[in-house]
Amino acid sequence: MTENKIWEKIEVPQELDDIIRNAVGEGHEKMRKKRREKHWKRAVVSVTAAAACFAAVGIGFFNPVVARAYSSIPVIGNIFAYLYHTADVEIPYAQVGEAAVPVESGQKSSLIPEGAADKETSAQISLKEYFCDKYSLYLSFEITSQAPFIEGMTDLKGREGTIQLFSAEKLTTDTKESFEIGDGSLIIKGVFTDAHTFVGIARSGESLDEYSLTDEVQYELDAKHMKVYAGEGTGDIIGEWKLSEGITCTEEYLLTKELGQKIRDDVVLAEVRVQPYEIQVVIEEPKDTTLAEEAVGIEIFDDQGRRLSLAAQSACRFAEEGEKRLEIWMFERPADAETVTVFAVDEIKWMDEWKGYLYREDPWSGAQMADFLKENSFAYGEAELP
Repeated sequence: MTENKIWEKIEVPQELDDIIRNAVGEGHEKMRKKRREKHWKRAVVSVTAAAACFAAVGIGFFNPVVARAYSSIPVIGNIFAYLYHTADVEIPYAQVGEAAVPVESGQKSSLIPEGAADKETSAQISLKEYFCDKYSLYLSFEITSQAPFIEGMTDLKGREGTIQLFSAEKLTTDTKESFEIGDGSLIIKGVFTDAHTFVGIARSGESLDEYSLTDEVQYELDAKHMKVYAGEGTGDIIGEWKLSEGITCTEEYLLTKELGQKIRDDVVLAEVRVQPYEIQVVIEEPKDTTLAEEAVGIEIFDDQGRRLSLAAQSACRFAEEGEKRLEIWMFERPADAETVTVFAVDEIKWMDEWKGYLYREDPWSGAQMADFLKENSFAYGEAELP
């Protein structure tokens, strides 16, 4: 029987229909408050589908026919990022869903944990989407367990959580070169839709730019231990999962804004590159120079006066381009900002002002600090976000 035929034979209870209508109404009210008019049409579609998905997950484990029919509906992507936003939770990488590529194979990796007598206690991992820019690899997952993830916790629906996969990850290029990536621990942050289902997004490793990746690569994951976190509750599943999926990498940026501002004669605040999750600021300098060693740093403030956080543990990375070296600083991209202002700052000279902005009892606002930097930075420039 086709999925369409299944849908035709399912009777949707009136209570479920009411839930969907109420969720849509609440979602529309939040969208009016949080998004500008230009995002309205996309929001209507997202909240309608989101309400249906969440309602379906609630009944899916009691009706296997409904669960199977819903299994073909994508959860993560625009819908998942929207749910993160409207639920007022802070899940990293959510805006990557705008550019993520759906996985077509539908491959799932199932596990019967060690010592289990039957399949009722099995767990399953599904890779849903990915985005790779040859620097960062983002992955979205749906993870389900026949038994509750955390013993004694049946009230997980809608709660933020983390699943840590102790895993080996590998990328193989179309020239058959293989690279081990990550650090053996893939951290997936997301939301429990109930005690048995978790959906979330992970960033694999810190940087891929040290590898010679081709446009087409094969991603492989081999995990042997799953650690589940929900508030103070934790759970463990031991066994083995294996996934393999073809991935297309792209080096195209959503936006590149040339700044061309001189920091000094031989060093230029060159450009801003925007990706779904990151804002990259590029400094051009001679190969034997690095401003980072001279306490010259990059700071970014958005149009709401917020200072942006670094997107990686290291402040910057380096790449060579002809006779120049590129010093690339990486920041988290805010999901709701329209413009950012980039500053090249003498961190030592203005240390007291930074301390005042960050720590004093009556600190400056972000807007005040940005105005100060416009007068006292080596160079600055503004970029609109797509």
